[in-house]
Amino acid sequence: MQDEMHWQADRVQLRYLQQQHPDWSRPTLAQTLHRSLSWVKKWRKRLRLAPPTDHAVLRSFSTAPTPPDPCLVERILSIRDKPPENLHRTPGPKAIVYYLQRDEGLRQQGLKPPTSLAFIWKVLHQFQRIFKPSPKKPHQPKVRPAPLSHWEVDYKDASTVTIGPEGKKQHLVEVPTLYIICRGVMECVSSKRSSLTDIFGTL
Repeated sequence: MQDEMHWQADRVQLRYLQQQHPDWSRPTLAQTLHRSLSWVKKWRKRLRLAPPTDHAVLRSFSTAPTPPDPCLVERILSIRDKPPENLHRTPGPKAIVYYLQRDEGLRQQGLKPPTSLAFIWKVLHQFQRIFKPSPKKPHQPKVRPAPLSHWEVDYKDASTVTIGPEGKKQHLVEVPTLYIICRGVMECVSSKRSSLTDIFGTL
């Protein structure tokens, strides 16, 4: 409260100096009032646009957001919880805005239906109708094994095996295939060209 009174006193002084010294520049006014150039520029413009006897212009403009009307909030939640017109899904912000624009009850109460999707999201989140997604966990790079230190063995069907009397070929004979992980690249060593014994013998 004391700060507001002090600020209003400076604005009264600025109005007085503008009336008594209309030729003073903004730097001169700022130096006299011990205020910044931006402050003098802002309030000099506001005072110039207002009548000389207007005292309301000397007050600070509130920057706090105006709370929404309770009836409007109730209607938003009602549309979310009980979708109108047999809508067989949960309406999102776009659908809620659509139904609010057609709501005769709001018009009769003199309430202007909102068009901002961000406002609808804020109301739904405030009353726990939707939840913000949890932040993604930071990526943890996978630690790769040292070159030629990790071995993986897989099996595949042998294509040269003759089909048996029952006609079964799949998984009849499986041949091991060796994979070597080296610097993040997998090299396939076919067992047709070399046996596992030969590969291990060369390392």
